Amino acid sequence: MKTKYSKIFKIVTPFFILFLFSITSVFSQGTNESMLNNKHKITFENSHTIENGFLKLTTTITFPKNYFATKAKVTIEPNVTTSERNFMTKPKGVFNGEAMRGEPEKTIKYSEKTTVSFKSYSQLTEGETIKSIDLNFELDINGVHENFTLEERKIQPVNNDGELDTLKVENATKEQLEAIIEKLSNKDNIDTLVYLKIKLAEKYNQENNYEGARLIYLDALEDAKKSNNTTKTGEIYTQLARNSFLLNNNLNAVDEYKSALNNFEESENNNYKKETYTSLAFVYEAMKEYEIAIETLKKAIDNCDPNDVASKAKLNDNLASIYTKIQQYEEALKLYEENIVIEGNNNNEVELVKTLNNAATIYLELKNYEKAEEYLLRAIELDNTNKTYSQLNNLARVYYETNKVEEAITTYKKISEGESSNLSKAKALHNIGKIYYKNQNYTEADIYLKKSNEIAETDNFFSIKKSNNYLLADIIAKTSACDTNFIDFKKYLSNEELKALENESLLMDYKEKYLIADANVKLIATIGRQDTELTKNREKIKLQEAEKQLLEKDKQAEIIKNERQKRWIISLSIGIFLILLLTIFAVLQLILKRKAFNELKTKNAQIIMQNEEISAQAEDLLNKNEKITQMHSDLKKQNTKIKSSITYANTIQTAILPNTDLINKQIKDYFIFYKPKDIVSGDFYWLSNLNKDEYMFACSDCTGHGVPGAMMSMLGIGLLNEIVNENKVTTPGIVLYNLKDMIIKSLNQGAAEYKVRDGMDMVLVKINTKTMKGEFAGANNPLIIVRNKKIITYQPTDMPVGAYYFKKDAPFENIEFDIEKGDAMYMFSDGFQDQIGGPRRKKYFKRNFLKLLLDNNDKTMVQQKEILKSEFVKWRGKLRQIDDISVVGIKF
Repeated sequence: MKTKYSKIFKIVTPFFILFLFSITSVFSQGTNESMLNNKHKITFENSHTIENGFLKLTTTITFPKNYFATKAKVTIEPNVTTSERNFMTKPKGVFNGEAMRGEPEKTIKYSEKTTVSFKSYSQLTEGETIKSIDLNFELDINGVHENFTLEERKIQPVNNDGELDTLKVENATKEQLEAIIEKLSNKDNIDTLVYLKIKLAEKYNQENNYEGARLIYLDALEDAKKSNNTTKTGEIYTQLARNSFLLNNNLNAVDEYKSALNNFEESENNNYKKETYTSLAFVYEAMKEYEIAIETLKKAIDNCDPNDVASKAKLNDNLASIYTKIQQYEEALKLYEENIVIEGNNNNEVELVKTLNNAATIYLELKNYEKAEEYLLRAIELDNTNKTYSQLNNLARVYYETNKVEEAITTYKKISEGESSNLSKAKALHNIGKIYYKNQNYTEADIYLKKSNEIAETDNFFSIKKSNNYLLADIIAKTSACDTNFIDFKKYLSNEELKALENESLLMDYKEKYLIADANVKLIATIGRQDTELTKNREKIKLQEAEKQLLEKDKQAEIIKNERQKRWIISLSIGIFLILLLTIFAVLQLILKRKAFNELKTKNAQIIMQNEEISAQAEDLLNKNEKITQMHSDLKKQNTKIKSSITYANTIQTAILPNTDLINKQIKDYFIFYKPKDIVSGDFYWLSNLNKDEYMFACSDCTGHGVPGAMMSMLGIGLLNEIVNENKVTTPGIVLYNLKDMIIKSLNQGAAEYKVRDGMDMVLVKINTKTMKGEFAGANNPLIIVRNKKIITYQPTDMPVGAYYFKKDAPFENIEFDIEKGDAMYMFSDGFQDQIGGPRRKKYFKRNFLKLLLDNNDKTMVQQKEILKSEFVKWRGKLRQIDDISVVGIKF
């Protein structure tokens, strides 16, 4: 028995052990699969810091307690994305307390908590900021594989201790930056606040909120000035200038770029000056001040690093572009030739191709076709981008101008059949059609112009469609009968685009031409039909006459034959009767012919008269059209001359007004909101520095605006300079009285025949900053002082400066007043308060204007100016400005 059971035991035991092992393995496998699938039980902790420019990444994976595994493998791949690059870093870490590198593979046994930690270090470059950190974990436990991806994107710009991490600011939201600025505003860290405010302003710019960005830049500017950081101050001025340019305030942009340059003077980094001069030149170019733009770009080149040939070439290109605009082609070619050498030496083929094409374009304008062709062929050969359409277009022009028609057509076909844009293809097909048209090959011209139209209509290339349709209409005119021509021409006019252009002189000429031609054709056709009918009637009458004569002859023969036997008396009687009958018939026929002839003659005369009237009307229409065209041309020229003169007058008027340097010598905190209704203004402001502690300031509103107002303002400034600066009269009331007397004499307003009463309303003050005393005299306009949130009003004398017959010799009241520190003084014309706008299209009114000044009195003068500008634009809306505007604010 023992042997029997022993044998059975020996056979069964291995299978039993194998069965138990299988159960254990399945149990273990199922448990770990459950652990992996139940992801919330395996936790991940991820954190990072930046220490001295190094990114320190720490990752912890925690397995639950009572976890059993016979084999475990953990792999981590950190992927970091920054503003400069994307990179992966190799982790270093510990596994169950043991130091390890690379991919660990250990047995995880029963424990309360099992932790695997990794640390990764990577150095960041200067200015590089983190955008995101992606962590990829791969866990292989007992043969069960899982992949986890965590994305770390919540990167805060401030650490837990409140210190700024400049590498993270780029990724902060606008709200986060505002919160940090608020948190740090009470600490002694001005440079940090300036940095944060600049970044916040950039966020506003990204949202196209340029007004909001400008207010923040101005706030940052105040801080930068406090810290005496001239470089940072200069940088902020450049940002303000860019904002001014975006807000279409070019004059402000010029002033701010100049202020930036003044701050960069002390900097050893010429790159600041180079970039600022370049931007300033761009503004001058936008203002069409090309000569000043050229001189400014030359200064940028002077500040360029001699080793930075790429920047030098770029500035040369900008300068050459301006020379080309003002048709100084020789100067532009010198710069392009210099760039060809620079770009050739540096193997910069992309820029070299552009430069060769630009130079070739100038040679085209100079009709040096040989040189233009040489440069264009060289550019095409160098271009590796297969985007040679600009060069090919210019080359086709060269061939066309040199009568190489086939080469020109072949070149344009390369553009139309290549991978160029639809615009380039439409233009190329139009040019092919135009060449065929000029060579009178109207069939081919019609084909290519219609192909061009197919593309132009699909992509709404309006000007190309207009040119195509004009040529197609003319082709119809040259290849069809005139009446059919006009019908087909009207088909082109039925297009929406051409209907909108019916008033253009070119199409009007065509339309009138074909209307007249159509009328003439119809008239000629009518006359022809009438002549034909007349001829037919004449032939019909002749035929009828001949037929009747033959009939009568036959009758006579028959009568003679039948009555031959009758007596001769009867024959004679019949003969006499027949002769009488024929005579009467002939007379009647003659009467009928004469009547028909007279009717035809009358109709013919009427037709000739109508034809003459139509011809006269057509000639009159052509003469009128020529006169209208000439008048339009003359008016356009006159308008251009007048506008040019007024623009130059604006330059003179601006030069006469006190400049910023003069005002800054006496007044430290102020603003001037000066906005002419037209190009030149009837408002003006004036300053005279009497001594280092005393000055006089005037804000004036002259009769009228535009050119008449500007002439009065020039007279007012000149007379004030004479009275105060030359005659040394400094009491405001006496100055206004003398000014009134001199204006009356200058304008001859005392003469009896003088009907116009020109003059000006004015606020004139004298301020002593040492004694804190002031004097005021006003002509119709008051002086406003805001003190402790209350408005103090000093009333003016109720008359203007000029002829005023109700108070001919009355003096202007001179009012003395005290000034306290913190006072804000305001002078203004009536332009702002009289502006029509708002939802009901009413005046802004003085009470609302004073409330606006009072509500914003606690802000800086620069901010108050921006608020006034913003409020004015908002109130005016889409309505026009009705008067010149001047508002002056001075804070003590």
